[in-house]
Amino acid sequence: MEHHPDVVMLLCFFVAIKTSELRVSLRKLCQAAIAGEALSLKRYNHSQLCERLRHLEPDFAQVLKFHFIVYLPFRPLRGFLAAFETKKSLPRISSGEQKRIQSVLNDYTSSDLVLQYPPSQIALAAVQAVLGVAVVKAFLLDSSTEEAASQALIDRLGRIADSAAGKQEDIEDGEVHDKAPSSSLAKTHYSTLSIRE
Repeated sequence: MEHHPDVVMLLCFFVAIKTSELRVSLRKLCQAAIAGEALSLKRYNHSQLCERLRHLEPDFAQVLKFHFIVYLPFRPLRGFLAAFETKKSLPRISSGEQKRIQSVLNDYTSSDLVLQYPPSQIALAAVQAVLGVAVVKAFLLDSSTEEAASQALIDRLGRIADSAAGKQEDIEDGEVHDKAPSSSLAKTHYSTLSIRE
């Protein structure tokens, strides 16, 4: 067998997490796997296991003939702007502000953010970058989002803006790291990658 079954199982788990748009860093996943008793990964140190999974992911995707689709955040933005227009409790967004939001969103989509975050959160981060936290918080609370969930999402939107500005933050531990090259998805053969609005 070319690869240890526990490494393949951990890779499957990591890909499943990414597919369901949960954000668990590879570093945290490897730490938990090595610390746990269920898998026989004690022979790896943390960096070896992370590197092994990073290198196996593109091959794994090719073997599965997995077709990656990246959805862009323009459609969610249109929905958010429509909500601002129809709800009287929310402030009106001028055409100048809409153009600035569109410009910020264009900048965001030219980075690797579309590979790291869900499209709706990227769109809302652009709205927050132009209109501010208070407006986005009012939007979330008007959409019957709980206060704690609203604050957690607003914090995440701030991290998206930080990522776009050149910092990448590990959500688990709050440490700021220099922006690494985009995920191993970037190594995937481009014929398996589609970008859709």
